[in-house]
This record gives sequence, structure tokens and C-alpha cells, in this order.
Amino acid sequence: MPVRLSTLLASFLVTSMFTFASAAYASSVVQRSIVGIIEQSPLVFEGKVTAINVEENGKRIFTWVTFDVLDVVKGSYSESQIHLRYTGGSSGGKTLTVVDQTIPSFGEHGIYFL
Repeated sequence: MPVRLSTLLASFLVTSMFTFASAAYASSVVQRSIVGIIEQSPLVFEGKVTAINVEENGKRIFTWVTFDVLDVVKGSYSESQIHLRYTGGSSGGKTLTVVDQTIPSFGEHGIYFL
């Protein structure tokens, strides 16, 4: 099923907050066109979050997010799922956050740029 450009643009606006992380106490966003972001991303896919697992490793917390890959918009990926690790999350009463990063929620559906 082909993805329309309007769907990509709308999804980009929703998911762009996941793309940009910056240093604490300062925040800046590099202005890029949707075409530029697509060109720089080796894999762009439409997916749905089907599982979230948190692991604690000393002082660090990581969140593994499993996506069902519904459609590959750009690049090559033959598996039905993809597992991505995000720095941050909550475990054992502790929370680690990365400024300007939002970890996808269970059930979330969108277009993701890797």
C-alpha cells in the first residue's frame, strides 16, 4: 500500500519530536526540509509499537521499543518487527530522561526515520 506524501508530512510533524535530542539546559532545533530528512535516513518505515521493555544497567536506564513494521517507505528491511533502544525510561522508582526526546508509547502508530 503506497504512502501518500501528505501522510508522510503529517506523520513527520507528529514524530519529529523523536528525532531531535539536545544538551541539558539548552535546546536548539536544526531546520530541515522533509525531503532532506528522508534523503538522510537510510530507513523510513510505518510502524506500530507492540512492546516496551525497560532495562537498568548501573546508573543508566534503557527502553527497548518493539515496532511491527507495517510498510517500508524507504530503504530495505525484510523483518516484520524492529527493536529500537532509547536511552531513558523508568525502572525501580528511578527515571532517566533525555531532553527533548519522547519514547514512543505502547500502541503508538507513525512514520519513523532511522
